[in-house]
Amino acid sequence: MDWTDQIVAEIETRRTRERDRAFVVGIAGGVASGKSRIAGELAGGLRARGLAVEVVGTDGFLLPNAELAERGLMDRKGFPDTYDWLALSALMRTLRAGDPRLSVPTYSHETYDVDGTRTFDRPDVLILEGLVALDARVEPLDLGLYVEAGEEQLMAWYTERFLGLGRQHAPRLADRLRAVGGDPNALAADIWARINGPNLRDHVAPTRARADFVLAKGSDHAIRVITPA
Repeated sequence: MDWTDQIVAEIETRRTRERDRAFVVGIAGGVASGKSRIAGELAGGLRARGLAVEVVGTDGFLLPNAELAERGLMDRKGFPDTYDWLALSALMRTLRAGDPRLSVPTYSHETYDVDGTRTFDRPDVLILEGLVALDARVEPLDLGLYVEAGEEQLMAWYTERFLGLGRQHAPRLADRLRAVGGDPNALAADIWARINGPNLRDHVAPTRARADFVLAKGSDHAIRVITPA
């Protein structure tokens, strides 16, 4: 059975217990683990069953860059202390209350900053994906999924994505690029060593304990569903 069929079947079974509000699925995992793609594939599988689905990224709940810079947190972007937890808690309250309309902040991967809001009707299923999607402060959470891969593999995927998007040319990284001799691969490794790696080990990976299922990814991106120990 394909992983999407397995998880869709699990959601359909669990939804019978709660129909007066959106069913909330949290998908967490390290940077470059493929959370967004997995969320999109899961949403497609659920929509094929006739369910209304919305995908919300936790990136939208990051503090704006200007505020991060003011607080000296730009080099911790993605760590738990760089999120607007009041805003995320407000979304969770509206979900618990079963409000008919929901509003969420959005994030631009072109400007790397929060850039507005999106409003939509309450869906049957809301998929919350991102680094902090399985944080203990995220409630209600009806099903938790953790996307897992080895850190060396994650770093390789991150470097590939980093260079593919041309992020080494971002003005805010000019000083760091010069510091590593102008080598974009070294810049990606530096960012992983200082930010993504520590955040994964200290904050993201521990939330695996809240997952109902682990989506274990191989180097070929094939997914195997396992139950966490």
